[in-house]
Amino acid sequence: MSLISKALDLSILLAITYHLIISPYTKVEESFNIQATHDILFYGFEDISEFDHIEFPGAVKRTFLGAILLATPLRPLAPYITSITDSLFPEDSIYRLTNLNFQIAARFLLGLYNYLGFLKLKNAVASACDRQSRSIGSWVSLLLLSQFHILYYSTRTLPNFIALPFVNYALSNVIMGDIPTGLAILAFTGVVFRVEILIFTCILFVVCLLNRLSKPFNAVFYTAIGGIFGAVFSLYIDSYFWSEQTLPELESFVFNVVNGNSSNWGTEPFHAYFTHYFKKLFIIPIIPLLAIPGFFIDLVNYKLRTIQTVSIASVLYVLAVSFLPHKEWRFIVYAIPGLIISAASTIAYISKRPGLISKLFSYLVIVVLIVSSIMSLFFGYVFSYNYPGGEAISNLNIILNQEYSDNPLREPVTVHVDVPACMTGVTLFTQLKDSKEISIFYDKSEDKDKLTTDLWHSFSYVITDLDIDSTSDADSALRASKLPESETNGWMKIGITSLYNGISKNNIISWVKEVIDSPVELLSQLELVVKTLKLNYFKHRIERLVKTVPYLYTYQRTTTDDQDNSFNF
Repeated sequence: MSLISKALDLSILLAITYHLIISPYTKVEESFNIQATHDILFYGFEDISEFDHIEFPGAVKRTFLGAILLATPLRPLAPYITSITDSLFPEDSIYRLTNLNFQIAARFLLGLYNYLGFLKLKNAVASACDRQSRSIGSWVSLLLLSQFHILYYSTRTLPNFIALPFVNYALSNVIMGDIPTGLAILAFTGVVFRVEILIFTCILFVVCLLNRLSKPFNAVFYTAIGGIFGAVFSLYIDSYFWSEQTLPELESFVFNVVNGNSSNWGTEPFHAYFTHYFKKLFIIPIIPLLAIPGFFIDLVNYKLRTIQTVSIASVLYVLAVSFLPHKEWRFIVYAIPGLIISAASTIAYISKRPGLISKLFSYLVIVVLIVSSIMSLFFGYVFSYNYPGGEAISNLNIILNQEYSDNPLREPVTVHVDVPACMTGVTLFTQLKDSKEISIFYDKSEDKDKLTTDLWHSFSYVITDLDIDSTSDADSALRASKLPESETNGWMKIGITSLYNGISKNNIISWVKEVIDSPVELLSQLELVVKTLKLNYFKHRIERLVKTVPYLYTYQRTTTDDQDNSFNF
């Protein structure tokens, strides 16, 4: 393997890690798996009575296998994770006050699974084409490095990205010519993790048969074995955790597709994946554009057409799921690897042609992909503003620790966390650890009537999206009229957390003009960065490019129990 190829592979892992560190919190879509990972990590398998899903089961059941794959390897490593955290961070750091360090460790492990899946797929492509092209593996890595969504979400506990390493491993088998194994793994993954992968499996199955890459009996037999094994495996594991006989993905399929409940989350036209989501997934659309000619290029040794098979099946899969009314970009993430290797085939084929045009084409592609990679890092920074719930709970935890560490409490402190905060970063990992000095209870009740009566007087702090001081518009005024009169009526606002609200075009123009007017200043700042390794100049300007808006408000109760100062949620 060349030095360039190794450097590109390492860059992919570094990019995944960068996105993890800059955005350590999670969103509601990741909630089930991250909470289940916490419960298995800290409670084990014997007693599930304290598990989060007992109280908050969600709209549909999900498999626990993903959480098991994340929590089980971390359990014996827990003392080492704690020791490393203690050596890196001060005692009052949020990473030591809470178990956020374990959330990051679990997500890093998922990122590592995805990275190894990408690496396996890239190496399979390189090996399958080594007689025709020596560069295709490097092009796959460079194309992957230029993608934002697939790298940013590689550490996120969405079921789709827990399934993605299995999908990439299966596709690597198909590319190397082991069709039955690839289909078996895909069928297993579809039954256990995401039912739409079964659609991909069926399409790949048909395309493989049409290209005569496998005998029909072998393909049917191994696909059936993979599906049956997945069903038995899921039934055995998940029935234990859910305390009843269940096959979660089958129930999810019935709930969302058969009963049509997925439409409750919105519907979009048939062409949305091609006209909207491809634009969202590919910052610069070089991959879908170059993937098209790749459908007709065969660089695989002995003209086996396995890359063509995977690429064409990927596009047909996107076409098939376009018939479903509810659409999300993560439903087609399994097609991205096929498009990447198809585009890599096109680039490798053209770049190996003799002549100036092929060299200019290669240089142009490299420049475009470098620009796209830089933009991907920038968007990772922008997306870090989308987790106000995580920021709000962390800031409050620091305040609580400072306030009560020197003044131990006998009575527990109760923090009510509203739904918007829970949806944007609050997890079990972000809660303060119990200590002798302070005991915290985090209330996540969603029953509004119950909140205003039975539970309200027990709340010491509240994190909510309601601003009791806001009367800027009719809606805010209506809501504010139902709330206490801010600090004077028993509740003191102690924190405001903002949410991403766009890019400041004016600041971008201002920065560009600044660079044009004084390029010497930019060069001197670059020199300073190289000498000191401090990025303050760029950090300050990048921060100015992001616009935010207040989203969550943290309140401290200042009244006694006999005063009625209930929020009307």
